[in-house]
Amino acid sequence: MASRNASASAFGWDFQVNAAIVLMLENITEVDSIRVEGESEDIELILQDGMKIYSQAKSVQNASIDFHNVKAKMNAAINSLADAYEKGDSKKLIYVTNSPNPFNDENTRNIFYGSSTRDYNTLPESCQHVIQGMIDKLTDKTIDVEQFVIRVIPFETADMNERYKVIKRFVDDFMYEVAPNILGVGNTVLRIWQNDLFHNATMPDTDICISKKEFVWSIIVVATEIEKNGGEYLDDIDVGDYDEIVYTYKNIINSCTERFEFATRVITDYNEFYFVGNQRQKAQAFIEERWMTFVDEFAGNSIDSEIKEQLIKIILFNILKQKRVISEIKKRVNL
Repeated sequence: MASRNASASAFGWDFQVNAAIVLMLENITEVDSIRVEGESEDIELILQDGMKIYSQAKSVQNASIDFHNVKAKMNAAINSLADAYEKGDSKKLIYVTNSPNPFNDENTRNIFYGSSTRDYNTLPESCQHVIQGMIDKLTDKTIDVEQFVIRVIPFETADMNERYKVIKRFVDDFMYEVAPNILGVGNTVLRIWQNDLFHNATMPDTDICISKKEFVWSIIVVATEIEKNGGEYLDDIDVGDYDEIVYTYKNIINSCTERFEFATRVITDYNEFYFVGNQRQKAQAFIEERWMTFVDEFAGNSIDSEIKEQLIKIILFNILKQKRVISEIKKRVNL
């Protein structure tokens, strides 16, 4: 009787989603969008030039000790990646696994220690021979070994801190690069990405992708959480009024602050706003003089006009507060 235990399948989904995060971060400057469970492969990265990185993700639950099926998994991955290669738009064909011994060979195991990336040409001759043998057995299709990459990502155990340890390190390192002043939010960003990519994988329409803009905007969402202190630029709003508006309209504030298009509009207008003085004075003047230009964002809203003015000013304040962070992130990821 077949086992009804779905833990292996759930583990495989978990690995696939987290592998997608790593591949996205490693190719972030070139990527336009990502799809998990794509038209033909487990993970598909669509690049800005229209080319694609295709990946097959194969996991082993007891990766550190169970090697009996690893070559079969690689063979299945190569067979699938050959289908992707036939499309003619591949830049890389990546076999991503959590096995530290993907060839079940003690003589080559050490080269895959930890988190590792091995292009075909950097593999030992014995490994190249195994791969070429798998390609030669393909029927009416092939792959270009120059595009083939083996990516090993440690991912194991039921202890989630241990399982995600390497993934968290990738996210933390990326966060430090793009937003070094935002500390301690790596876990929050990781959970958002895991949820978004898992949801993407469940969408039956494979044309539905997550854009790089949507992916990195999660960082901005975390960075622009409302602080209970608007006094820096909002001297004309009473502290009590500020707290009450933030409490009452928190969802609207977060919605506007988190929207890429709206935040970009604010920052663009601010950059074009001519003012002689320091940044604090410029921000105060911009908020006071230009808040009316954003009233259209609240068309049809029944909020009292006086409160609406204060609400818009608070939203502008929160966006300007993170202007440098937003600019640095966009520059880093080539957005």
